[in-house]
Amino acid sequence: MAIKLIDVAWFTLPAAVICYPFGFVCGDIITELFGFKTTRKVVLSTFAFNAIVVGFLSLAAILPPSRNFSDNEAFKDIFLSAPTILAASFAAFAVSGILNAFVFDALKNTGKYPILARSSVSTLLGVAVDSVIFIGVAFARILPLRILLMTMLGQIIAKIVVGIFIGAPITWSVLKIIGKKQTPAETD
Repeated sequence: MAIKLIDVAWFTLPAAVICYPFGFVCGDIITELFGFKTTRKVVLSTFAFNAIVVGFLSLAAILPPSRNFSDNEAFKDIFLSAPTILAASFAAFAVSGILNAFVFDALKNTGKYPILARSSVSTLLGVAVDSVIFIGVAFARILPLRILLMTMLGQIIAKIVVGIFIGAPITWSVLKIIGKKQTPAETD
């Protein structure tokens, strides 16, 4: 999804911005239920599985096409860019996913912050770091510097809006539904 660039207001963003913050929701839920070490394992395992898929997609892209397949160049353009996107994604996801879980867990261990605050702060830091790393690695050779910086800023804003105003309440609701008895009022 990140290969496709979209315009939102005055920002150019990778289309993947629409789903990425929900990764932090999953990370917060896993961290709350199973701890930071488990979340770190999930983040690294996710990359390993993504690398396998990208490897197969790249192999498919370089295989000679059937004479009945007329879209080989478009297929190659998309899937041969996947290794660069994967590298950018891994660097960003590994650093930001682990940072998100670490901050969430550290705030939890203080006993001072309700889950919505922990989720919001960890998401804010995570999406900012993720956006700078991902956009920088994935698009530095493609976009002019001004557009690159605006894309970073736009992605940070979009992810924060989705992550905090949609993701954090979802995290709290899911944890409440599955049995975590802590409510925001109980931890204030």
